[in-house]
Amino acid sequence: MIVRTMLRGLIVGMIGAALLLAPGAGQALAGERITVKFPTVHGDPKSLFNQGAVKVGEVLTRKFGDRIKFEHYPASQLGNEREILEGLRIGTIEMTTSGVPGTAEPLFDIIDMPFLFRDRNHVYTVLDGPIGKEILEKNRDQRLVALGYWENGWRHITNNKRPINVPADIKGLKQRVVEHKIYLATMRALGANAIPIPYGELYTSLKTGVVDGQDNPLINIWTAKFFEVQKYLTLAGHVYSNNVVFVSRKFWDGLSADMKAGFQEAVQEGAVHIRKESIQADKDLVAKLKAAGMTVNEIKDKGPFVEATKGVYDQFASIFPPELVKRIRDTQSKMYDYVK
Repeated sequence: MIVRTMLRGLIVGMIGAALLLAPGAGQALAGERITVKFPTVHGDPKSLFNQGAVKVGEVLTRKFGDRIKFEHYPASQLGNEREILEGLRIGTIEMTTSGVPGTAEPLFDIIDMPFLFRDRNHVYTVLDGPIGKEILEKNRDQRLVALGYWENGWRHITNNKRPINVPADIKGLKQRVVEHKIYLATMRALGANAIPIPYGELYTSLKTGVVDGQDNPLINIWTAKFFEVQKYLTLAGHVYSNNVVFVSRKFWDGLSADMKAGFQEAVQEGAVHIRKESIQADKDLVAKLKAAGMTVNEIKDKGPFVEATKGVYDQFASIFPPELVKRIRDTQSKMYDYVK
């Protein structure tokens, strides 16, 4: 009996020690300081996602003080986006914002469909509401927890050949696109010769004429200095570009309920901060890009572009249910006070 009691005590002690030593879980349960590594791939400190990461750190520090040690690693210090996500999956990285969320859950990519949203109020109403939450919860990658959406902005088209007013103006242009099936399909539907090129190689590709143009949010066009190697900017707004914020499941499962709520609050505060910065950037950058020498035009009638890209929805109907697309389009917009 004495031996059995001693053995039971030894087993309980070993289990307790294992819990205390477990990454994330042990730190949280023991009340020790928790390290949160948040890498991003963007080098410019003014990048929206770098600003968002800094905001998350500020909120977590404000809420939890010395219980959190927040470390931001910009400029791909911990790898590219796919490598960073793998770090989250195995638990060596705690948190990130990803521009390739479809690798975790294909449904995340529905937000990238062309001309899906009417305006920012519509976007935010969908993403902050029941539909946005449903999409986050459908994440199939059980090693990642999806906490929210961060804005990259409306994508606009630049090129060195001509202004774009109708889809025929895009026909034949060599347009760089993200290596993303929806972006490829969208540009091809508009008649472009779509060529996937990594972002880090894009400036040189534009400068040397490997491609005629590209599409990106205004803030990326500005910070990457594409205006130095591009003549025409067309305000198309054909895609609303966003990232998903992920936390490692291994890390998340070890957090207390109050810490989980704090992380969710921090991600949403980061989202609002990024939205405000993105909105202001869009207001300021058109004038700056004009002053830098770009010829800027805005597509007044998007109807022909919408019609030209209808086939993209048919192409991906098995991934993005038409009823979900309809729910998104039918969503009545709330008015956000920071959307001016």
